Amino acid sequence: MHFVSWLVGSLKCKECGSSVIIDMQKKSPTNTHRYLADSGWLTIDKCVARKYSIRIDDIEESVYAAMCERSQQIEIAHKQKEAPDIETESIKELRSKKAELERKLQTKSRKRKAINTKPLTGPFAM
Repeated sequence: MHFVSWLVGSLKCKECGSSVIIDMQKKSPTNTHRYLADSGWLTIDKCVARKYSIRIDDIEESVYAAMCERSQQIEIAHKQKEAPDIETESIKELRSKKAELERKLQTKSRKRKAINTKPLTGPFAM
C-alpha cells in the first residue's frame, strides 16, 4: 500500500534517478511508518536501491525546517532592501547640498565677471 507525501515528485533515487514512492509499513495495529521506496526497482531496470531505511516523516521535518529557514532569510533580505540605507541617504543629501553650493558659486562668479567687464566711466576713465 502506497501513501502520499507532500514531497512526492520532488524525491528521486540517487542510483537511477527514478521517482521515489512512499511505502507504508505497519509495525503494530497502532504503529505505522512511512518509508521511501525506489520505483526504479519495480521497473525493468531493477535498480539496486530497493528501499531506503530513512523514514519519510524525518525527511519531511528536515525539508520543512530548511524551507522555513530559507523563507526567513528571504524576508530579512527583502526588509533590508526596503529599509532606507542611512549612509546612502546622507550621501544623497550631501550631494544635493554640494550641487546647490556649486550653483550659488557659479551665480556669484557670473556677477563678478559682469562687474569686472563693465567699461570704466567717471573719474577712472582715461
